[in-house]
Amino acid sequence: MHNSLDLVMWVKDGTYTLSHVLDKLNRVFPSEIVNQKIVVDDGSKDLSQAIARQFGWKVICNEGKGISDAANTALKHVETESFCSFEQDVLVSSDWYSKIPNVLGGKVVVASGVRLPYPSKALRAITKFEIERAKCVLLDLYMPIQHVFGMSLDNTCYNTEYMKSIGGFPNVPSGAGVDRLLAEKIISSKYEWNINYDVQSDHIRKGVWDELKHYYWYGRCQKQIDNSKGAFLGLCGRAAFSPIRGLDIAVQQKNLKCAFVYPAIRASSLVGALKGLTE
Repeated sequence: MHNSLDLVMWVKDGTYTLSHVLDKLNRVFPSEIVNQKIVVDDGSKDLSQAIARQFGWKVICNEGKGISDAANTALKHVETESFCSFEQDVLVSSDWYSKIPNVLGGKVVVASGVRLPYPSKALRAITKFEIERAKCVLLDLYMPIQHVFGMSLDNTCYNTEYMKSIGGFPNVPSGAGVDRLLAEKIISSKYEWNINYDVQSDHIRKGVWDELKHYYWYGRCQKQIDNSKGAFLGLCGRAAFSPIRGLDIAVQQKNLKCAFVYPAIRASSLVGALKGLTE
């Protein structure tokens, strides 16, 4: 176990979920190993700052705007050899502390679990299907698919020295794809991002419509992440194939709604990407 860890979180208008998330983190992490608990507030207009202080977190203001700046603002205040980041809508798994930080070492400089949408059963089933695929399919000989599916900054532990040596988190104005760009940097420098698919946290979503809006937003930001022709054609291909994939998921996960929700997700990404191309 690590002797000491700093916990960081970036927050914007998180009243809906924040008290539940912080309460769970306080229960998962033994108080004796926590050095600092830091919330970087990104201009919240609700009670986020007050809630954070109520649960014993120090609040500082984002030095810039958005996720990239908030993550780098947090990094400036980290004091421990390793630190963990969480997002305001992720209820961390009860076994997270016992299974994730210990993975760091050697070539592994970032480690995380995965998160499953909650409470939507259809979205949860789709994510479980993706997790099972990620466990057994290789993207290529050098970058396993686990470095693509499941990467996120919302339940993640980092080697502090490594993160500072690469200049911190990638600067992406929209905040979309920071995790992917970080993973590319890690892999190109011959280090590793380890994902434990068995450590599953809950990602609180208001419903399917909330998720579709998220995929639409991510699609609109696609050109900031990867503006290549191949990336756009990939979105088109996944959208075209999505009715078949949706039926496959519905059968395997025994959830009929997946047959409709999965194509809607892929369509939302594609429509967002098309919108992004015109902006």
